[in-house]
Order: sequence, then structure tokens, then C-alpha cells
Amino acid sequence: MKLIPEEPEGMAAECLISIGPHCRPAGQLKKNNKKRTRFPMDWLSYSAETLVHCMDTGFSDFFLEYKKEPFNGKKTQLYNFARDTRNDIMTIHNLPLDIPLDEAVHNFRRRTRDCWETFCIRMADVKSAILFGSYSDPEDARIILHAFQERFPNTVFRMVNISHRENCPEGEISYIKTEDCFDQFYLFDKDEDVPDFWLGNENGWKTVLSFYSESGSNEEPEDLKDPVNV
Repeated sequence: MKLIPEEPEGMAAECLISIGPHCRPAGQLKKNNKKRTRFPMDWLSYSAETLVHCMDTGFSDFFLEYKKEPFNGKKTQLYNFARDTRNDIMTIHNLPLDIPLDEAVHNFRRRTRDCWETFCIRMADVKSAILFGSYSDPEDARIILHAFQERFPNTVFRMVNISHRENCPEGEISYIKTEDCFDQFYLFDKDEDVPDFWLGNENGWKTVLSFYSESGSNEEPEDLKDPVNV
């Protein structure tokens, strides 16, 4: 695929972090063998404001109030679907069907808070990190970038946001370079509104991700590994 008007410079960082929304950033990093640091809100659906709220509150009200959602997928259902009604967070990967919903939510809430604490401990020693998002509005991605910069001032962050643009030719990727640690890409994603094609424009993502790599250790702590198989 061709990048317009230019290609970004290659960049390596100690860790790569997916920050949503939905499954696409986490799934594409995994599919392209980009070793990721586990983030508590991988594989969930949420807004930029919700992500910042959870970070600011230490996930204290995460899934305290929730409701079960209907399953509308075409494949075999493996998990219960549920929504955090206080924060409008949707999960489809974390609540096994063979565990009572209340117990599964309790376990999910505990694991998420533990993951956040472990993530904060690890980030204290990380000098550089790249955040990957797929927000349609780049300002949402900027909100998250600034939140990470404020929360972890000893780490240099760069944001890579990949958005769908209907008038972008299928074989082209529009690249906008800024001066504030923010790389914005636009590509045409014909499967944007089809849930079963959650990976989206795979060639486009593969091209973008080829410019970013992880320079840290090859060994990732067990409690930060991605638990989801897709």
C-alpha cells in the first residue's frame, strides 16, 4: 500500500500499548507479531473519556454496575456479553459461559484492577512507549495521549491513531505527521460496519505497524500477557 504524501520514520520503543476502542488495535498488534504490554482495557469497547476516568480513579467503579447484553454473533458464543452501565464499557471476551455471571464479573473486575496496578509498576521503569488507537476523531486519541503523559511523566509516549476515511482510496494510506508525538493515519476500511470483520483493513494495518517496533526484553511478565485468543 502507498502512503501519502510520505512514509513515517521508523520508530522503536520499550513497549507497545493498544488503547482501543474495541478489539482492532489489540488484535492487529497481536496478528502482526508486535509484542504488546498488556493494558487493562484491551479487547473492550469504551470512549476516550471513559478510559481516562478509569485511569484517574484506579478502576474503582469498573463494572460495579452492569447488565447482560444479547449475543448477536454468527459464530459459536464462548462468553457472556455485558455492559458496565455506569461507564458504558462493553465486554465480549472476559465472562465465560460456564461461570455464573455475577461470579465472572467479580473475577473480571478483580483481574482488571490487579492488571492496572501491575501496569503502573512496570511503567515506572519504562522510558519510551507507543500507544496504538483506532479512534475516528483524532482528538479522542490526543486526550488519551495527554492522559498517559500526565500519569507517567517519566515515560516518553508517542500516539499512533489509525482512522477510517470513506474517501480514501483502498490502496492508499494518508499520513499526517505532527510535532507533538502524534502520528495520524487514514485508510479506507470497507468492513468498518461489519462486526464479524473486526480486523478491518488488514493490509493497511500491516503497512502502518511495519514502521513501529518494540526494543524491550523478549520476556514479558506472565501477569501482563494477553489472555485473549482471537
